Amino acid sequence: MSDFNDEDTNNSGGSGGMSESSHAGSIHEAILETLASAVISIESGGVVTTFNSVAEQLTGLAADQVVGRTFASVFFELDGTDEFTETVLDAIYDGSLVRQRVVEVTFPSGPQLLSMSVSKVTSERVDAEETTLGVAVVFDDVSEISELREKERALVREIEGQNKELREAYVTLEDQNRDLEDAHRRSRLARYAGFTGIVILLAGLAFFFMRVDTGPSVETQTTMQVDDADGTIHVVELQPLSQSISVSGRLGPLEEVDITSPLTGKVAAVHVPYGARVAKGDKLLDLDIREVQILYRDAEATYISARERNEIVSNWSASVDVSRARRSVTKAKIEFAESEKQLEETKFLLERGVIPESEFKAAQRNLSNRELDLEAAEQDLAVILEQGTADANIAGLQLKNAQARLDELRTTLTRSKVVSPISGVVLRSPVGTNVNQSNNVPLVAGKSVTEGERLLTIGDMEGLSITGRVDEIDITQIRPGNTVRVTGGAFPGVILDAAIERVSSEAIVERAGGVPHFEIVATIDAKTAEQNEALRIGMSVLMNIVIREENDALLVPIEAVQFIQDEATVILADGSQRRRIAVTPGVTTIDSVEILTGLSPGDQILIQ
Repeated sequence: MSDFNDEDTNNSGGSGGMSESSHAGSIHEAILETLASAVISIESGGVVTTFNSVAEQLTGLAADQVVGRTFASVFFELDGTDEFTETVLDAIYDGSLVRQRVVEVTFPSGPQLLSMSVSKVTSERVDAEETTLGVAVVFDDVSEISELREKERALVREIEGQNKELREAYVTLEDQNRDLEDAHRRSRLARYAGFTGIVILLAGLAFFFMRVDTGPSVETQTTMQVDDADGTIHVVELQPLSQSISVSGRLGPLEEVDITSPLTGKVAAVHVPYGARVAKGDKLLDLDIREVQILYRDAEATYISARERNEIVSNWSASVDVSRARRSVTKAKIEFAESEKQLEETKFLLERGVIPESEFKAAQRNLSNRELDLEAAEQDLAVILEQGTADANIAGLQLKNAQARLDELRTTLTRSKVVSPISGVVLRSPVGTNVNQSNNVPLVAGKSVTEGERLLTIGDMEGLSITGRVDEIDITQIRPGNTVRVTGGAFPGVILDAAIERVSSEAIVERAGGVPHFEIVATIDAKTAEQNEALRIGMSVLMNIVIREENDALLVPIEAVQFIQDEATVILADGSQRRRIAVTPGVTTIDSVEILTGLSPGDQILIQ
């Protein structure tokens, strides 16, 4: 043991060794002072050896009052530190590692909630026996975080309560809306039933006043004599029948194409006003590319640096670091060989009694040290070579990213002139329908724009769309493909042919308790040059949607149909004979009634 200590004293280099130890200690203290957490180190004898400035702030104790004293003599005397001291003692006596244990403590600085991490510090000797050096205590004040979490939980509970009230209010509102919808539906049906009832009533009254003296029922009036002077004879013929629904609508383009900004910057020049007609490829506006040029130059510099870095690490095996590590290995091998030779010489001298045994043991220890130095040098070389491989992979990826960014900006620079992708009309961008949101501020030179922001909208005027709304009763009769005849006050005498393109499945309710409506869209594909000049986006029109159209419907005048005992009848004229027969009516128009069964084309009926 004395020989080992003597050698260590000789190898320490006298005062130079003390200076190195002092320098290492100062670095250690500086590192502890830069930590954001409180740190206390306790040696195996229980004496506090480290107490950094953060620990002073959290505990309210000065370092010179703690360092050099035992942990027990400092903290056991304080009230309110039971959980803190218990956590430390667990690590000292049980050797357990405690990570992120949260404890409540009251230091002289005041009550706090601490997050602690306590671990046992050990060292390994040459004979592989583990020695306990002490424990390290690291802790932080998490009182504010705990309070914020509690406030957050309270806020969540409050929001959940409000959401529950809103859901209950929403359910109540939905019930009221359904009641209003039912009332509106009943009112609508009542109107239709009332109209039909009025028609039937008028026909019945006419029949009643004209035939009030006839007396017998339909069953007894199978045959009766009626002179031609009592009415006119009408021949039943097949006639065209059209049934439609009228809806107001508004003209729009066939398709709207959004023009977005290819870069972030400012508008340099605008070449077209809103409402102007443009052809495909016409220049719409120019963007200021000065900011993009700055980004491009930065990207180019980054690319050059990444390329140079990649070239360096690709040839890592010939780098200065690798060469230095290889020289260290070579040097360690030479020193190891010299130590082996020295050990052989001292062994030879010891056997002949020339030198004491202590010199032989010193030579053995020297050989062991040189062997450790060689292993360390070889490990350093392996680590450096492995690091070079990892750095080469990283440098390659960084070079690819730099190249991709440079290519992207190069492409962006070529798109500074924005052109129209289709022929159409320049429209204002709608507000709030995203594509990075348009604020509907007029597009003028100097306006700042961001990449992806909607600048303009081009309306495709190769065709037109018409948007209208219908109620919940009429929507059930409308299908995609229905023919639409479009008229408008702005183009009198012109009838445009269109077709239903889309029927919405979702109702639009503009206000609480309002009547639901469904959106329909019709399209007009072909227009004449004259119509093109007359039609403008946003014009109001009337859509007559044909829901039924037949060329061969059996129609009779409305006054020919009379209701007796809730049954529709007509007077069939067969020569001089007059017979009242039952018929099945269909659709009723303004002046006619469709007969589904009971009559055939060519039959003659009497109209009184």
